[in-house]
Amino acid sequence: MDKKVVRAGIVGSGFAAKFHYEALQRIFSAKVKITGVYSPSPANLHA
Repeated sequence: MDKKVVRAGIVGSGFAAKFHYEALQRIFSAKVKITGVYSPSPANLHA
C-alpha cells in the first residue's frame, strides 16, 4: 500500500521551524512534502 502524500508549509525560521520539519519527516503513516516556506529573514529562509 502506498503512503498518502500530505503537503505542508512552514512559517517562520527559528527553532520551532526546525523542530516541526523534523517531526513532519518522522510521520510513519504518510509521506510529507514541504511545499512552501516563509520567513521574514531572507538569510534564514534559505538556510
